[in-house]
Amino acid sequence: NVVQSNAYSNIKQAFDYIVTNPPIKAGKSVLFSIVLDAYDHLYMGGKIILVIRKNLGMDSLRKVMLDKFGNCRIVARDKGYYILESVKSNYVVLEKPEDKEIIDEDEMIQ
Repeated sequence: NVVQSNAYSNIKQAFDYIVTNPPIKAGKSVLFSIVLDAYDHLYMGGKIILVIRKNLGMDSLRKVMLDKFGNCRIVARDKGYYILESVKSNYVVLEKPEDKEIIDEDEMIQ
């Protein structure tokens, strides 16, 4: 099925995965709304996975994902690009030990 939509405006159903290369240059409000609104379009256990450059807002986007989903995992990183993943869950997912080297202490979930 193909649905023409501006972000989620014409999307009524939920998904197991939302995978995106979001329009970073559209601004933080657009970028953050894509992430925040994804929560309502994911089944429980569903994931949002996205790519972002470190120097184009990765830290602030990661904080938004942590605040909304309670978790955000760095799946991969290479040459300044990061793939981030959050899972819609009733549980808090703790960071993997290898992620700690680039996480500020105030961003870590206790």
